[in-house]
Amino acid sequence: MACAAPVKADNTCTDLDLLSSLTSRMSHLTVDHGSGRPPLSPPVPGLLKCDLTVNSASLTREQNAQAKRKLNRKLSLLQRDYRDRPIRHAVRNFIGLLYYCTRKKDKAIGCWEETVREDPTNLNAIHDLATAYRFLKQYKKSKEWEKSLQDVTQKLQDDLSERQMVHARCWAEQAYAALWDIHTSTWRGHQNMKKKVELYETALQYAGSCISKEEKEDWHLGIGQAYERMAHMYFRSGSIEHQRYLCSMDKAVEHLHFCLSSADHPLHKMEAWGVMGNALTRDKRFHPSSVPRFIAAHYLAEWEDPSLCYERALELDPSNPWIKGCYGNLYMKYERFDDALNILNEAIESNASSDSWFAYDRRARVYHCLAKKTDDPNLKKEYLRKAQRDSSKAGNFNPNPRTLSACGEINHSLVPTRTTDDKKNSTFTTALAMFAESFEIQDGRSVSDAHLKQGKCLLEQDRWSAIQSFKMAFSTSTYDNDFHRNLASRYILPNMLEEYKSQGTPSNLCAEMAFWVTETESQHKAAEVFSILGKLARKREYQKEVLDIMEYLVNKPSKHHDTDALIQRGLETLKETRYQRSNYQRLCELQRRHRRGVNKTQPDSPLPDHNAPQTAKNSDHTYDFFVITADADTPWVQYKLLPALECSLYSLKGYFAMRDTPLGKLPLKHLSQAIKDSAHVLIVLTPALKGHMRSQHLIEIALRGKDKRKVAILLLEDTGIPHQISHLKKFNFCGTDLTTPHWFNLAKFLLPSDEEALQLMNSG
Repeated sequence: MACAAPVKADNTCTDLDLLSSLTSRMSHLTVDHGSGRPPLSPPVPGLLKCDLTVNSASLTREQNAQAKRKLNRKLSLLQRDYRDRPIRHAVRNFIGLLYYCTRKKDKAIGCWEETVREDPTNLNAIHDLATAYRFLKQYKKSKEWEKSLQDVTQKLQDDLSERQMVHARCWAEQAYAALWDIHTSTWRGHQNMKKKVELYETALQYAGSCISKEEKEDWHLGIGQAYERMAHMYFRSGSIEHQRYLCSMDKAVEHLHFCLSSADHPLHKMEAWGVMGNALTRDKRFHPSSVPRFIAAHYLAEWEDPSLCYERALELDPSNPWIKGCYGNLYMKYERFDDALNILNEAIESNASSDSWFAYDRRARVYHCLAKKTDDPNLKKEYLRKAQRDSSKAGNFNPNPRTLSACGEINHSLVPTRTTDDKKNSTFTTALAMFAESFEIQDGRSVSDAHLKQGKCLLEQDRWSAIQSFKMAFSTSTYDNDFHRNLASRYILPNMLEEYKSQGTPSNLCAEMAFWVTETESQHKAAEVFSILGKLARKREYQKEVLDIMEYLVNKPSKHHDTDALIQRGLETLKETRYQRSNYQRLCELQRRHRRGVNKTQPDSPLPDHNAPQTAKNSDHTYDFFVITADADTPWVQYKLLPALECSLYSLKGYFAMRDTPLGKLPLKHLSQAIKDSAHVLIVLTPALKGHMRSQHLIEIALRGKDKRKVAILLLEDTGIPHQISHLKKFNFCGTDLTTPHWFNLAKFLLPSDEEALQLMNSG
């Protein structure tokens, strides 16, 4: 299996040349005259001190589920692959951290105490023991461990090489924990990953010859794994990141090469070959124009055929289910389904335990691919049944979001077309249950893909709910423009336009479509939407509906220049298609009207035309949220916040004083009651709020009467946060990060905790 590529060494890896960045970071430090090595500031010991997601004050349900999955994976590695390796201390300390954050303090303490028995100078374990005992109010034991930490620190002052080794090991263990931390924002993950890799490389460089060959091998393997993960993050980010993808792949192979050329332990070499195979496994559609520099010099054969990596790994450990699962995944990517089945069958037949969950998952996907390719209905059904069985086993062994989402998709494919309604509804419900379970433990990875699959499943029976899933897939996706274009043109816009027609063109649905068109997560996506609208307008049955959207946008002008420019661009795009004469005249008139209105100030008009929900999602309250804002920020609430939360996607019921305070009522008394009747309070923070007396009074009422976890700040400007509300949850709407799904995260906060947080359906 060859993946041909022109053999040209790539010398453009400057983006990820971390050695130079390390040198620049360390150049300002004073030189240690004992060795000539530029020392870093002493490390701050303790994994519990690190800035990690797992150290959050309270983990969400999704984060807790991910922590438990990581815990099970690391436990098996510690008992099997790493039990005799130096890296076991880093793994055990991280396991202790996972135990601690999942409320198993006794097991966490056991892990750290075992580390200290084997390594009495382990700073992280000693510090975390002191912290854990202090948390348990066992102050005497906490003091004993604090004294132990002081003794070790004092002893290190007299031994330079020992100090370098202990400090470097402390950094490396913290880097290991950071690299395997729970991740909920993988679409922004590569920059964070890069910093963590730098920390690991800093430890490796600083340790020098003070650590053993075996420990160096472990650290090189860890850094290679990190670069392999970072490479695929860059690849998922789109074509603009492909050069960084290749550079990261090259760095991964360079570090893994150290393990392969140095390690004596066969299982260590096996793992290095496996990680290298994963690094070199490329998407079939990706044809790089050059071979990265280090790979071209040392691993050209493996670059052209990554299966060689897995073959060499299996020579060292013939029955390893993880290697065979990765090997089968490679064959699946290149559509060599028979070869994939052969290797995956071998993996499962030799080890049918939970260790083979990945092999089960890959085999389920192979069967699903085969079902899509065959025209024989009986064979298709047989493949789908096998896929369903394997996917269910994979989900039971390792219930991660991707596996459960794939299981939902397979069950949807099994929905019978010619059978009793009871059987059809049962299969349909099972599919939706798999998606719901996937969202319950969703950690941010592939969430857009899960929303898309759920939308396809819903489309046949509930088009409106399906549309909401498609829009969530669009807003949370990190894939390239082709994915967004396909999603908008095939699923979102045609179904929205059809729903608009079928409901008799209601004004609130027109408002939602217009809002979605202009408020997609970045400007380039919004421009794509206008282009797709133009193509849909070529179909005569959609011309009037498309023009209705544009008329709504023109009649409800924005105070933001960027949005006005975007609408103007949309009008120009729409003029590039053919129209009925009357529709073309209408489009030209809309363009003239928009040009006349661009330079006018924002009109003092009521809210945009949308109907607020009749009932709150939080069933114990009259309103889902209460808005506190200064008068100057009223337009943002009217034209952004309320349309987004009340009619677009979420159907949350808000209370806004300007709109909802009835005449003849005592304002403050009525507003105080409305705060009590609201599940949450949102404080719109700009400099104008600080001098707004009514808003300050309402904030005091909210802080006295509401659970602080139910009050949040919406930052509209980069301004200082008053001390009295600095502890509240914050949502940043300053516009500095256009790729973050702000409305999506805010809606999750406002939805009732017992509701499927990501199953955002319009209850109207």
